[in-house]
Amino acid sequence: MHYLPSALTEMDRPTFAFGTDFHGNLRNIDRFLHTAHAENTDHVIFGGDLTPKKMAVRFTNGQGLTVEPESPHQMANSELRSASDLYENGYMLFDAPSSGTEVKQMDSIVRALEKQMGTRKDPEWTVFDENDLQFAKEKLLPMIAAFLKETTEGKRIFALYIRNFQLQNARSPLPGPDDVVQALWFQWGISMLGSKNRYNDLPTRNRLLFGRTRVAQEKFRAAELNAIRLTMVGVSTILRSAFANVMPWVEWIAKNHELDKHGLPGQRQFLRDFFLRLQEFRQTFRGSVSLILGNDDLAPVLDDVRDASREGLFTDATNRVVQLSQDVQMLGYGCTPPAGLGNHYNAWFRSEDEIAADLKTLSQQLRSDVRYTIANIHCPPAKTDVSVGIVEGKKKTDFGSTGVRSFIEQVQPTVTLTGHVHKAWMITGKTRVKLGKTFVYNPGDSEEAPPRILLGSLKNHSDGRITS
Repeated sequence: MHYLPSALTEMDRPTFAFGTDFHGNLRNIDRFLHTAHAENTDHVIFGGDLTPKKMAVRFTNGQGLTVEPESPHQMANSELRSASDLYENGYMLFDAPSSGTEVKQMDSIVRALEKQMGTRKDPEWTVFDENDLQFAKEKLLPMIAAFLKETTEGKRIFALYIRNFQLQNARSPLPGPDDVVQALWFQWGISMLGSKNRYNDLPTRNRLLFGRTRVAQEKFRAAELNAIRLTMVGVSTILRSAFANVMPWVEWIAKNHELDKHGLPGQRQFLRDFFLRLQEFRQTFRGSVSLILGNDDLAPVLDDVRDASREGLFTDATNRVVQLSQDVQMLGYGCTPPAGLGNHYNAWFRSEDEIAADLKTLSQQLRSDVRYTIANIHCPPAKTDVSVGIVEGKKKTDFGSTGVRSFIEQVQPTVTLTGHVHKAWMITGKTRVKLGKTFVYNPGDSEEAPPRILLGSLKNHSDGRITS
């Protein structure tokens, strides 16, 4: 994005642009910077939760698919998208050694097979065809065989299968995992032929199951009976366990549940691209740029932020007091009370007593001879219209902090900028409250388009307006 040189407004009425909770959405960040530049603001301010917290898988063909922890089989209802597009919209990318088309096909086959086993009750499902059967033979069944032969859980499940098999087939030789997998494939082929009314199409049946069109009827019948014998002994237990362990989305969902352990490379990649955008922006922007981190930013990325801040790219105000200009100082604070929603990282959690003590310590560093004080605090004050969220789709809950509220009431900064609670403005219709003489803003999150941008003046700090 190209920026024209900006002209500073008069410093007796410094203006600011504030956006918060971008959660890695680079397109919204671009829009925010463009708006701040076009409005000739003096101070560009980022609130907490800057880095991404959502996960997508990037396939070898450049496609991507979002991973939602609440829906293990969400793939059938998700559209493959450009992985780069997902990244620009705030998703961390995790590479998969396959194509998106293959994974979608595998998902479709598993859903159809689970339907046949009676473990799914989908009203809509597609019986797999000959192409799917070949795909299952080449991709899916080898994964199941490896699971049964090489993993502790697979060996346990197969041992239970063998015990049941012996009870029902005392005089038969014991099958191995490859025998059972071959029987599964044979049964799936018979089922597919039956669903297509092609069971009696002998050339097709023989070609599909034996690789040639002419097969003695006795040989086919023997193979069919053997497949029935092997697959009638609790084989659905094998399949359910295999699907739950070898399907690739199981690993992805597990990572999504533990992004505090797996998300650091993704957040650091975002920061590198974010810094590049700021470098371009700063070539023509003459005001200040500052930011804080929040509870969805992994704690180690603070080191990356501090390093870039020391190079003069922006001012890091996370849990510190900084000077933005001769007339403007900022107190920044990214910690919040513990919360049980989303991918929260406990490094940022503090008790209310700790929050109150932290803010008291920081407030003692504020200079009384500086005209304007901006408090950039991630968590809004408790019991206000800008701290209300929704739990489980219906219950209103206050996610604000009493420690933050006490600080504002006692210190009375010029303006307080908050975030953290994404949709309070949708619930209460308010983006601003007043505590004493201090106006407190929470414009809402900019994780989704369009961004929620607060434009304001420190002299007339009641005049803040939201734009996108």
